[in-house]
This record gives sequence, structure tokens and C-alpha cells, in this order.
Amino acid sequence: MLAVSCATVHSAFMTNVSSSPQHGRMIEASASKFVFLAFNFDNDYAFGARDRLMAACPNGMVTGILTTFESKWYVFFTDFEVKARGLCVQNKQADAAVFEGGLERVAYAKDGAR
Repeated sequence: MLAVSCATVHSAFMTNVSSSPQHGRMIEASASKFVFLAFNFDNDYAFGARDRLMAACPNGMVTGILTTFESKWYVFFTDFEVKARGLCVQNKQADAAVFEGGLERVAYAKDGAR
């Protein structure tokens, strides 16, 4: 069988960078969902990228977040993927790490509760 695919970047979004890049480290995370004939009934998988990005920056703040939504089309299946990259700035004075990205705006307390 002949394998055919097509890839598309649907959107890209970047937040403001609130710190100098030398004061932090780049982190990245992604989440994906494989669906049959592009019948996608929810986008909850995208929150996995947000959660992984926050987990990569404990006790810090993620800024300058670039999010992309991509799809890869195969013969009968589609792979939807959300990728997020950002700058992790450690802030020992802060009680919360704030995530402001293309997925949604959420403030996380130290224990990870919303």
C-alpha cells in the first residue's frame, strides 16, 4: 500500500517575553491525538501540552510561549498535535507560576491547584 501524508500548521501564537532570555531556559512540550477520518469530538488533549510545559518549570514562570497547532493527514487517519515552547524563569519570590499562552490563561498555585 502506498503511504501518503500531508502536514499543515494551522495556527501559531506567541505571548510577550517578560524576561531576558539569559535569565531563563527554553522548555517545550507537546500533546497529540490520532483520529479516524478527522472525526475529532473534543480538544481536551491540548491541555496535556499546557500541563507538561508547567511541569517542566516548577516554582517558576513560563513566558514568551509559542504555541502551534499542526495536523498530519494520512490515508484514513489524522494526527492533531499542539506544541508549546517557552522561557522558564525561576522566581523564588513568587507564590504562583503564571501560564499565559495560546491554549488558555490559568494561574497555578505552588501545589498545582487551579
